[in-house]
Amino acid sequence: MLPNAFRYAILAVLLVCAYGVRGGNSWQYIRILQNPALFPEAPLPIQMATRTIGGGPLFGNQILAIDGKPFNAYRQFEESWSAKRPGEKLVLTLSAPDGHSFEEAVAIHSRASRE
Repeated sequence: MLPNAFRYAILAVLLVCAYGVRGGNSWQYIRILQNPALFPEAPLPIQMATRTIGGGPLFGNQILAIDGKPFNAYRQFEESWSAKRPGEKLVLTLSAPDGHSFEEAVAIHSRASRE
C-alpha cells in the first residue's frame, strides 16, 4: 500500500499536467468573455470529417482551398479564420454540387456580433 503523501504527490502531478493541457484554453476563454469584439467567430459551419459546408448560403458546397492553400483538414480551416481579425475576409475556393468551382470571400465577424 502506498503512503498518503505519495498518493497526494501523484495527484499533484496529474493536476499540473491537466492544467498544462486546459489552462491555456481557459485563459483564452476569459479573454474572449472580457472583450468579444476583438476575437473572430467561425464564418460558417463545416460538416464533421468532410469538406462540405453545413449551413448558410454556401450550404452543400465543398471547400477545395483556403486563401489559395489546398484544404486538407478542419484544423487548417480553424487556424485560417482564427488568425484573422473581425472585418477581414477569408477567400475560399469552393466546388458546387454540380461540379463547377468558384471563389467566394467570406467575412469574418466578431464574437460580439452574435449577441
